[in-house]
Amino acid sequence: MISPKKKTAAARAKRATVKVAPHIDLSKLIPGDKLPGGTFAGLVYEGRKVYALILGPEHDGELSWDGANKWAKSVTVDGQSDFTLMSRPAASIAFANLKKEFKPAWYWLGEQHASTSGSAWRQGFNNGDQNYWNKGNRIRARAVRRLAI
Repeated sequence: MISPKKKTAAARAKRATVKVAPHIDLSKLIPGDKLPGGTFAGLVYEGRKVYALILGPEHDGELSWDGANKWAKSVTVDGQSDFTLMSRPAASIAFANLKKEFKPAWYWLGEQHASTSGSAWRQGFNNGDQNYWNKGNRIRARAVRRLAI
């Protein structure tokens, strides 16, 4: 008999394969592999949830935070249209695994600062720093997909 924990792990693995694509085994992916909608960047752990992070396109110029969010939500690649800006944990994974896929510049993240409503988080892909900045300032943006596992 399979224990409940093993059933849960097996179910998560099956869901991950199906959500990415029916013929792709997530356990065999490495950062840099191409997937529908972009490039696999790694697994992101946020609380008790795990996501496969897929890097989508980068905006050609610089945008305010609101503009970056609107742009990311409008992106469609390979028929996939569930793009957003990166979370703080996702940006750390992208920096660690695929830094070469980014310009050495600041990029908006999808999180507003908790106590400063006029500010949002950003990630530096030149040095890995994360801090918050005024939402009206213009910096780079990268769309990503997060697939729940």
